[in-house]
Amino acid sequence: MTHPVPPTSAPAPVASAPPRGGDPPLDEARLAELSSEVGPDDLGAVLRMFLDEATDAADALAAGLDDEGRARATHMIRSGALNIGLSALAHGAACAADRPEAATALPRLVAEARAAVDARWPAAAPGRSAA
Repeated sequence: MTHPVPPTSAPAPVASAPPRGGDPPLDEARLAELSSEVGPDDLGAVLRMFLDEATDAADALAAGLDDEGRARATHMIRSGALNIGLSALAHGAACAADRPEAATALPRLVAEARAAVDARWPAAAPGRSAA
C-alpha cells in the first residue's frame, strides 16, 4: 500500500527575466549584518572590489561566452552578489545562467549596484576602486 507523500516546500523559482526596477539593488538586512561584522568602511571596500570583478564578468557575458564560461561567470556574480547583499544583481545573474540573452542586462545591473554602493559609501567614489 502506498502512502501519499506530504508536500514539501519547493525552492522559489528563478524568474525568467532580469529585474527591471522591481528588485532593490541592495539587501538592507544583509548589508546591516555584514556592516556589524566588518565595519561600514571595510564593507564599502569589499563591495567595490566585488563590483570591479563583476564588471569584468558581466562585460564578458554580454559579449558572449560558451556554456561553461557562462556558467562560471554567472555563478561568480550570483553567489558573490547574494553573499554581500546585492540582490538585484544576483537575480539578474541567475536569469542569465539559464538564458544567455539575459546576460545583456548584467552590465546595467552592475552599474546600478555600483551607483547604489557609491551613494551609500561615498568615500571611495567615483569610479572603480584601485585594486
